[in-house]
Amino acid sequence: LNCGSNPSVAITGNSITMEAWIYPTAWKANTYQGNIINSEGPNSGYMLRCGANGTLDFNLGDGAGFHQLSSPANTLTLNNWQYVAGTYDGDSMRMYVNGVQIMALHGVFNIGATATPLVIGDWSNGTARNFPGKIDEVRLWNTAVSTADIQAHMNTAYCGTETGLVAYYKFDQGIANQANPTETTLNDETANANN
Repeated sequence: LNCGSNPSVAITGNSITMEAWIYPTAWKANTYQGNIINSEGPNSGYMLRCGANGTLDFNLGDGAGFHQLSSPANTLTLNNWQYVAGTYDGDSMRMYVNGVQIMALHGVFNIGATATPLVIGDWSNGTARNFPGKIDEVRLWNTAVSTADIQAHMNTAYCGTETGLVAYYKFDQGIANQANPTETTLNDETANANN
């Protein structure tokens, strides 16, 4: 799903949060091949992805290189809904599974600007890095959400007007678990209209 390159999703600086519910049905060989949320440019942007036998990967580019946080294999499981999140607050990158922080990495840097679009379930440079499975309730923030709020967000629907929420996809179009060939637009619930 290509959600465009609106300035609202061109996140730079030192704060970001990405959240999603995922239901993986297969693992790609490498984590970079299973993109959940991606806006990746040369050494810049942000990525939340998985693969490599259940490894969750959170990656931020500062313009000169990438800062990567990867879980051990088997952190995620196939054919189950799981909530995943990554946050960065200017001091530490943190990864969460089902509301529990599983890893952290200290680092002081700024997220580098990229003109590539926000993409859900793949990346903007082709289709070889698509996520095999289902994705739901994707949220992108230009703030670092606290651990307590991560736990609260996990099972909460939002209005789309929350401070710092720059893109929010409920995936409520069409009929659940059906082919929906006439549904061609995924709505952003925020005023940014990153549809």
